[in-house]
Amino acid sequence: MNHLSITVCSFHLRKFNSKTNKDIYDLNKNISYINDNEDHLITTVKEMFMAFSSSYSESKKDDDKKKTFSCTYLPFGEFSTEKYNGFSFEIQSGYYGSSSTILDADTREKKYEMKPNDVAEKKFYLYVIIPKDNRQVIVNKGILIFQNIGIFGVKTITYENLFRFLSETYNISISCATISPELFVKKIVTKNNIKKMIMVKNHKSTNDTDLYYNGFGSETRIISKLCFSDTIWDKIVSAINIFIKGKANLFEFQNIEYDKLKLLVKIGEKDRTIDLHNLDKLSIIEEIPDYIQDEKGYADFIQLTEYIKSTVDDYLQEMVFRIQ
Repeated sequence: MNHLSITVCSFHLRKFNSKTNKDIYDLNKNISYINDNEDHLITTVKEMFMAFSSSYSESKKDDDKKKTFSCTYLPFGEFSTEKYNGFSFEIQSGYYGSSSTILDADTREKKYEMKPNDVAEKKFYLYVIIPKDNRQVIVNKGILIFQNIGIFGVKTITYENLFRFLSETYNISISCATISPELFVKKIVTKNNIKKMIMVKNHKSTNDTDLYYNGFGSETRIISKLCFSDTIWDKIVSAINIFIKGKANLFEFQNIEYDKLKLLVKIGEKDRTIDLHNLDKLSIIEEIPDYIQDEKGYADFIQLTEYIKSTVDDYLQEMVFRIQ
């Protein structure tokens, strides 16, 4: 069976078409909006997500992308601690548009011939985490946790539908980003899953006339089949953490400073090339224990929820709760 994993990202809500941080909404306060009848109404973040699920309670299909999508709020999936409130949804999504033959993986016996209009839907879970306000900060950043099955996930289709719904219904936009670059490196860039380092050094001309041009060439160094001792790896992680803190920082490796660093790493069941100077839109993907998977290959909701609750504090420790 396919391994299960979770995709974890932060989110915030902002007045639609606004680019100023003063128009970002506090997540634990009532939110006012104007509907199509120009009535002034009040809602909350939870009510907006519940309205979204009601809008997609019956499966809708996208004939351009050949995908289906439905979302159901799970009232028994609410939980709360001193630090946060959480609520849950079940998402059904699948693909259609081409025929295929369903075979028994062991015997190769033909089971069914799928037609182009047949949909192979899978079941996923989504968790919304709202950190509570405290004496130090009024929270305007939350957490979205998407459950995946192997290479299949619902983050993109959920985000696209949610963005459309919030903008059309409330004149609000939602944005997703990594919880923190440091946590991304800690969770994803490990000694065991890094497969390749791609380092680029820009060479600039000392001739004043060349300053009007973009550069004077670059040198790329690629290192694969990596095997680091703990000491060397600790030094690399330290250099990476310095590098990701600012666009002007350089990555130092073997006493040479590089302008750019990309890593080929295994995330879930995929190999992905990560540009460490562009982590803002990336999400943390990590596998979850096998005991959570049932005999049908899906996540057992009760066990998954307990696992989510046991890991949320790890993300909250690294997260900045407010965009200033």
